[in-house]
Amino acid sequence: MKTTLSIFAILFTLLFFACNEVNTTQTTYDYDYGYFPIDSGAWREYSVTSINIDLPLDIFDTSNYFLREEFSSIFIDATNDTLRELHRYYKDSMHHSWTILSVWYAGSKGSEIIQVEENIKFIKQKHPLKLDKTWNGNAYNRLDTINEYNYTITQIDLPETINNIYFDSVLKVSQREYLLSDIDKYSYYEKYAYEIGLIEKEEVSITQAYVDIGIPIEERVIKGTMYYMKIINYDKAQ
Repeated sequence: MKTTLSIFAILFTLLFFACNEVNTTQTTYDYDYGYFPIDSGAWREYSVTSINIDLPLDIFDTSNYFLREEFSSIFIDATNDTLRELHRYYKDSMHHSWTILSVWYAGSKGSEIIQVEENIKFIKQKHPLKLDKTWNGNAYNRLDTINEYNYTITQIDLPETINNIYFDSVLKVSQREYLLSDIDKYSYYEKYAYEIGLIEKEEVSITQAYVDIGIPIEERVIKGTMYYMKIINYDKAQ
C-alpha cells in the first residue's frame, strides 16, 4: 500500500511541475518590420502636389515641390520610446538645393510602428500584418477626442509600379477612406514597399462639390484640399 501511494505521489509531483513549466512559459513574437525600415542613412525622395480650393473665397492654389526623407541618429522621447530621427527636406525645383523642413521621429514599439509628425504620434502599422487588420491610429494623441482613426490594411504583399519604379511587395494602409455622397469625399492612405518604406501617400478632404456623377469628384470641387505624394528615388543604405 505504501509503495502504491509513493508511486502516485511521484506521478503527482512530476505532473505538477510539468504543468507549472507550461503555464510559466511566455509567448514571444518575432515581428517583421520590413515594410517600415529605419536604417540610418536610408533616404527616399518624392514628388508632391498640394491643392487647396475654396471657390466662394476665390481660392484655387496648387503647389508642386519635392520632398526628401532621411533617417539619422537614435532619439529617446519623453515616454522612453527609442526612435530614429527622420530628417525631412524640401525644394521647389530639381535644380535647387535641399532645405531642411522639419525633423520627425519613427520606430517600433512591440507590435506597433509609430511615427511622430509635428509632435503628434501615430501608429502607422500594427503587427502581425494581415489583410483587413484594423487599429486606432491616433491612440497616442488627442487629435480627435471623439472619433477613432480606424486604420485598416487593405492591400498586402502585392506588386505595384509607381512613377515607373517597380515594387514586388506593397502594403496599403487605409487611414480614413470613404465617399460620403456625390458632393464630399475623404481619402487618406499610405503605401509601403518591402525593405523601402513609404512610397505613396494621399490625403483628400473634399467637403463640397458640384453634383455631376459623370465627372470625378476631384474635378468638381467647391471646397476641399488634396495632397498627393509619390516616390521618385530611394536608397536603402544597406
